[in-house]
Amino acid sequence: MPPELEGSARFVSNALVDHLEAHGKTVRVIGYDIGRRFWKESKKEVRDSGRSRKFENAAKVYARKIGEHVEFDAIIVPSLFVQNAKMKSRVVRWDGAEQKVERHGNSRGATIQSGSVVIKAASLFAYVLDRDGVAIHSGRAGLELIQNMRFGGKRGRGIQERESRIESFSADFVLVDNNPAIQDKDRVRAGVAAVLSPFLPMYTPTPVSRAADSTRNSGKPADP
Repeated sequence: MPPELEGSARFVSNALVDHLEAHGKTVRVIGYDIGRRFWKESKKEVRDSGRSRKFENAAKVYARKIGEHVEFDAIIVPSLFVQNAKMKSRVVRWDGAEQKVERHGNSRGATIQSGSVVIKAASLFAYVLDRDGVAIHSGRAGLELIQNMRFGGKRGRGIQERESRIESFSADFVLVDNNPAIQDKDRVRAGVAAVLSPFLPMYTPTPVSRAADSTRNSGKPADP
């Protein structure tokens, strides 16, 4: 995982769990260290067996190892990553996401050529594996820009105190890492929904719709 996203991993994980539970799924979270260890062991087993070192072969071993400890219907393997995205007219588009770049300080008189600014952006990728470790879904989506623009030396929201984390770009402004990197709940929820669609519907069921579904399934009226 990129170092700049380590502090946001739990935030994204919680949003993922919330989305699954909103769709009536029972969720058990495998710790990062345990999951990483199982994955390394799975890759080693595939390598030692002489089989092709494809993701599909390692995934089957991984599912078997997880199944030795807990029963499941599907495993979701998420991955956070950072990519460089170009800004055009102050807007950045990447992996289906769109976001206006946050600015701080006095930008009056600053000349910025469209498409010349490259800003770090966070994205989410996820595989969904069945009980046999076969990938039944994969998706990726942009979550949030993890840098902002600072003009004229004024500090804004989330600016890192360590100047070494600030990347100089021109005499007009600098790009500054947000801290924490990912912090917009609405953007993360939308990204999680996009990553898991159509494995799960994009919408999040409301208590009313879940009650209606329960009525249709049981033949009994829902409680008022």
